[in-house]
Amino acid sequence: MSRNSVKGKTCTMFLPTAALAAVCVATAASPAFAGDTLTTLASFNGTNGTDPQAGLILFGDTLYGTTSAGGANNDGTVFSVPITGGTATTLVTFNGTNGADPIGGLTLSGGTLYGTTEVGGVNNDGTVFSVPVAGGTPTTLVTFNGSNGAHPYADHLVLSGGTLYGTTFSGGAYSAGTVFSVPITGGTPTTLVTFNGANGQLPAAGLTLVGGLLYGTTSNGGANNDGTVFSVPITGGTPTTLFSFDGTNGADPVGGLILFGDTLYGTTSAGGVNNDGTVFEITTPEPASWALLAVSAAAGLMLCPGRYRKKLILVGQKI
Repeated sequence: MSRNSVKGKTCTMFLPTAALAAVCVATAASPAFAGDTLTTLASFNGTNGTDPQAGLILFGDTLYGTTSAGGANNDGTVFSVPITGGTATTLVTFNGTNGADPIGGLTLSGGTLYGTTEVGGVNNDGTVFSVPVAGGTPTTLVTFNGSNGAHPYADHLVLSGGTLYGTTFSGGAYSAGTVFSVPITGGTPTTLVTFNGANGQLPAAGLTLVGGLLYGTTSNGGANNDGTVFSVPITGGTPTTLFSFDGTNGADPVGGLILFGDTLYGTTSAGGVNNDGTVFEITTPEPASWALLAVSAAAGLMLCPGRYRKKLILVGQKI
């Protein structure tokens, strides 16, 4: 088994006794799902949106989401629908000028939804926007211009202390993508990381925030150009490459990370024994203080302190 090129990190691979097609967590109180009837809550028709690519968020008894296309201008929408189902309400219709093609999902704070559009805005490099949960004209918080990032693909923004954190798939000094922050009131984004290939490139996923560190993945770059797992302080600086994939242990991670204890879990879209992708875990250094920990709402997991370890283990792959 070849070692990863990042000093101090080791990689261990094993095959499960059966292929791991899904990971499920259940409690004794969980209902049985086998044989349950699927209910269609809303059907899109182009006019009210088409091609939703991101997940949903729940606020009260209402679901909120985005469609990457459709709406009055075919530039995508933000919508809501009751959890009991019914006609989807279009909260925002994008028009190119205020953004277009929202592939990512939404982040909620108070009564305001925050999200990104992959293109559109003044420079057609994408935007960060906000809109009240009741709908209305979106507020453009950031218009990307290439030098400060371009084309945010990520599935969500992280919100902490009045600041939004996210990634752009390209742009920055090397056109290899960025990690950025911006106040929820809008303004000039702060570039926290400019990827350069050697430290990763083309981050397609969102971030996970733990204490004062942001964790994420890049879909390419690193020592073998197969992608990386990285961390960076929320104040910015040189990113730490926690792992560089090499193909045999996975390649091209386009999804985000979830955290439990001191362990991050994620997937790669390719690589592994059959080049069909992997599921992996990597342990993180224990923060100096566990008093104030934050994690993206998308992860939805409780954090617990654990032992300091540095290794990556593939916990499942298609066989």
